[in-house]
Amino acid sequence: MWEAIRLEEIGIPEPTEVNGCKLVITTRSLDVCRSMGCKTVQVKPLSEKEALELFVKKTELDISKVPTLKETVELVVKQCAGLPLATVAIASSMKGVEDIREWNIALHELLTNVRSIKVNDDEVFVRLKFSYDRLKDERIQRCFLYRALYPEDHDILENELVDCWIAEGLVDEMVNSKATEDRAHSIITSLVSNCLLQESTDRERRRCVKLHDVVRDMAIKNITSKSPLFMVKAGMKLEELPSGKEWKGNLDKVSLMGNNITEIPSSMSPNCQILSTLFLQDNPLEIIPESFFCHMHGLKILNLSRTEMESLPYSISDLINLTTLLLQDCWRLKRVPSLARLQALEKLVLGYTAINELPAGMEMLTNRTSLDLWCMIPAGIFSKLCHLQKLRVNWGLETLKVAVDESARLKNLDLLFARFCNLQDFNCYAKSLNSQRGLMSSLAISV
Repeated sequence: MWEAIRLEEIGIPEPTEVNGCKLVITTRSLDVCRSMGCKTVQVKPLSEKEALELFVKKTELDISKVPTLKETVELVVKQCAGLPLATVAIASSMKGVEDIREWNIALHELLTNVRSIKVNDDEVFVRLKFSYDRLKDERIQRCFLYRALYPEDHDILENELVDCWIAEGLVDEMVNSKATEDRAHSIITSLVSNCLLQESTDRERRRCVKLHDVVRDMAIKNITSKSPLFMVKAGMKLEELPSGKEWKGNLDKVSLMGNNITEIPSSMSPNCQILSTLFLQDNPLEIIPESFFCHMHGLKILNLSRTEMESLPYSISDLINLTTLLLQDCWRLKRVPSLARLQALEKLVLGYTAINELPAGMEMLTNRTSLDLWCMIPAGIFSKLCHLQKLRVNWGLETLKVAVDESARLKNLDLLFARFCNLQDFNCYAKSLNSQRGLMSSLAISV
């Protein structure tokens, strides 16, 4: 816990001898303990021996076989100050390194950073940032920072994170979409290996990743405070949009997802010309005024999934740099303005909306590589989407037939996701696909 709370506000009875309740909290602040009237039990840091054993275990390094490393490794471990999280993070970043010069560089970096950070008393942050710095590859670092846009303790599906990274251009393009996704998954593996991400699963046992709260705070406070800026207010129970003065001109990414925002004031028109990513998903948002996007022409990724809007403002049509528009699970959404001008748009997700006709201008978007629809698809549309690599269709057998009949013309299509209402529809589809045997080697179908 980072601050004191009133137990009754969250439905926890005050512990007494009568009700037999006991409450254990963990915090790094004595002020929190005092404010809540707690009996304080100090959890001591690891001893030097315990820290060294933990560190060596995580590095998988036998220092007895490399005696020249022993002294330097011990000095590096000392810089972890007995903090388990920092010890594991730094050890993971040095895993398998046997070159004494690399260890000396690491020690120098730790010593330098610790001296500069002690003024702020952020011992844990600086040691975790060392693991971030050791990633070396700037794109992988940016992938890690992207994960900090999500709320604390938030399990994000690996596939969702991969899609976002690809949309941001953080992953090198490979020969096809499947290979690109595999490359993105290898980045997740690297971040998990460095203890900067944690593996988890959701209720449906799908693969997810999450950030330790302290690691997330490190990312936001110690890294994203530099220009260009991130504004991260995800999962903070906000009922109103941040005030105009918080929308600074050098904002690059803004995350307001997972709050209680129902509307955006009609006068709100942030001057954020370089803003590239805006997360507004998972809000009970009903209205976005026309003026809101007027000065966001640099916007590339816009996520409005799981909001309660019935229509989008016409100003969406002016976001000519938009590459990704996510409207998943907007159950009330009936109208999307013309998309004809969005020539940069590569990914459009309209799954599980109230839209029953293809938005105007779809045939003009020839650069699109990913399409997720929950509406009728007229014949002839796919022949104009020659770059399409991933297609998800969810509107009955007729739409599936259109997809199958025209997919032979989509030479880049390698992933088709289809949902069937009954076995009869699936059998009809299978017969149609079987007549185009050439597709079978390159097309993946999810049923």
